[in-house]
Amino acid sequence: MTLIAGDRLVHSHFFSSGTPTARGTSFDLTIGSIFDHTGKKIDEPFNLEPGQMVQVVSAEVFKLPDTITGHVTYKTELTKNGIWALTVGIIDPGWNGPIATTLLNFSRVDHAVAQGDKFLRVTFFEHAAVPHECLESCESVNDYLLSVRKTAMTRFPQTFLNKEEIANNAGDAVLKRIRLRPWHGLR
Repeated sequence: MTLIAGDRLVHSHFFSSGTPTARGTSFDLTIGSIFDHTGKKIDEPFNLEPGQMVQVVSAEVFKLPDTITGHVTYKTELTKNGIWALTVGIIDPGWNGPIATTLLNFSRVDHAVAQGDKFLRVTFFEHAAVPHECLESCESVNDYLLSVRKTAMTRFPQTFLNKEEIANNAGDAVLKRIRLRPWHGLR
């Protein structure tokens, strides 16, 4: 495999839409859609509170040939500010569609996210052609967005490890045990 770099990073070779920012060996991806924990699409800046999660989808729509694999990673600037992308990884050859991730605010302060914000980086590697039967693509951008929306409203809570709720549930469980426990030896 060969890393694609420098003047070979022409966005029209890898994307059918969007305006990623080319760097020396990667592209910065931008937020195109934001979905809160209820599945509602957010069109204005979203205030991501400490511990809160939100689903975001790239504005960039990939169009990878059978000879290119993408590797997606965090934006260091975001992690320095306490924002973590939970899902990063590989974009397989043949993928034609946007990509999505969950952003988690693990800082102690609010952080606004908005359409057009940079949120991930992608590098591309060239390799031998992958057989056609191994290629996968999304059906349509709208279907992909609907899938992310469904995930936002069914799979992820509004917050990550809600400490207060966990503590309350643990306390309730302990009190229930104490109330139900026979107290031998007490008169």
